[in-house]
Amino acid sequence: LFAPHLAAEYWAALRSVPALNNHLVRLDKEISEQSWPQVDPDANIDFMINVGKLSCGRVEVPRLEIEHLSNEEALQYAINGVHNIFFQELNALGFRPVSCKKLSRAGFYVLLEVKFNNVPPEETLLEILKQTRAQRLKAKRARKKARAQKTALS
Repeated sequence: LFAPHLAAEYWAALRSVPALNNHLVRLDKEISEQSWPQVDPDANIDFMINVGKLSCGRVEVPRLEIEHLSNEEALQYAINGVHNIFFQELNALGFRPVSCKKLSRAGFYVLLEVKFNNVPPEETLLEILKQTRAQRLKAKRARKKARAQKTALS
């Protein structure tokens, strides 16, 4: 099967059915002339940190909070916010970020490639990531327990 032909045939069949949302679908146009869906501006996207070739964390954040930030602003957002545990642990061992490169795809992700004053050994990074995951899991369980208790009291 060749996808464009298959899509055109499915579209021909769908055009014979009345549209639920006439403002979203133009039945008088071919499938190739339909507008593409837009990414929800309020959607959450992945905010990731890389150190060297190692992925050091992925957190979902509101895209409106991060997509417009510069490299340095995104790094400060990570250090002071969603990736703070990771950076605190590295800071305690004497590793401080000196620069970063921001890579992104609007509506999907923001990736920071962070460079430090000294290159943290991979074993150190893996141990910090293990601790970070444990702390996040513990916090998530505490929030879940608090919600359950609140629901039980209601």
